[in-house]
Amino acid sequence: MRLRAICFGLALAIAGGYPLAAKEETSLVAGVHTDLPLSLGGRLGIEFPGRWRAATSLGFLPEGYIRTLNTLLVNNGAYNQSTADLIQSTLKSSLVWRLHVGYRPFANYGFHIEAGYGLVTLGGSATASEIVSGVSGTALPANDAGKSFNVSSTLYMLNLELGWEWFWHDLYFRVSLGGSFTAAASTSVKANYTPTFPRLTETFATSTQNYLNSIYTSYVHTPTVSLTVGYRFF
Repeated sequence: MRLRAICFGLALAIAGGYPLAAKEETSLVAGVHTDLPLSLGGRLGIEFPGRWRAATSLGFLPEGYIRTLNTLLVNNGAYNQSTADLIQSTLKSSLVWRLHVGYRPFANYGFHIEAGYGLVTLGGSATASEIVSGVSGTALPANDAGKSFNVSSTLYMLNLELGWEWFWHDLYFRVSLGGSFTAAASTSVKANYTPTFPRLTETFATSTQNYLNSIYTSYVHTPTVSLTVGYRFF
């Protein structure tokens, strides 16, 4: 009976019929959060009297998410498979941080608008020189073949979302649709060995850095679907 009541309440909320509390008080929520296809982690949100709000999220970029994004961009001709392989190979470590401000225009309903900034870092991986060469179009000396490079990238993104949130007692649910746009990028490519010809290796690395930065700022603009399940503390 209780399960039926919960399901009914959630269905009502999704349909938009479950109002938020009309009292405009400061509220704090936190929960498990994902921004498909960019991150998986946690989210903290606060709303102030007047329905202005701020939120921050911290997570990582799962390998499956970047694989999905790569497949989409390769299939649409944004870049080739060699570039996708290089981006995939940088995913040894990742960090995704987002900071948003927004507004909920209707006191009794959960519709809201948020916009803000996102930081995505990828890197720390040892990437085979053959993968880097396939992207840069520059060949390394024969003595350096088979060696590896450390490749890391930081993407600076702008985000916009339209969302809806609702509560079941103090349980918190949120869904939003939006977009993330790469405004700038910074990439580092460094030899993971002592080069035979340092100047040629530096040219090789710089060419790859410039190419990846261009790819990120030109093509890594993606629609996002965000989901949060959490708890309202007050």
